[in-house]
Amino acid sequence: MEHAGAPGATRAPLAAVIGGLGLLSILTPYAGPPIGIEVDVSSQVEFVDHVLPGIAAVLGALGLVAFAPDSTGEAASLGLCFLAGLWMTTTHVPLLFDIGDLGVTWADALVMSVPGMLVAGLALWSLVGIWRRA
Repeated sequence: MEHAGAPGATRAPLAAVIGGLGLLSILTPYAGPPIGIEVDVSSQVEFVDHVLPGIAAVLGALGLVAFAPDSTGEAASLGLCFLAGLWMTTTHVPLLFDIGDLGVTWADALVMSVPGMLVAGLALWSLVGIWRRA
């Protein structure tokens, strides 16, 4: 793939959204309890389900700004974002089945699950756009 412009020129808004969702994922288990969003799991599970994929999403978003549009680096960054979003989403599927049980509310489930779905969806949509242009 060729460099089609300045690094990050067209991907800055997407990077900001994905990076923001990654940060939201990192902060949710720690900022959620004071506002009533809480799921009774260990801190190790929260770290694996939120912090690690959140960091991956933020790093992928930074890559979107660092690499030129339609470059291999941009595709790799979007791939990392997609995998991070998929990780966040799949680890929360069981939570969706626990709504109403163990004190899990719809608000708890949605706040914990939706950021991953959005990251995966945005990254996949953007990857498809790159593949279509190639």
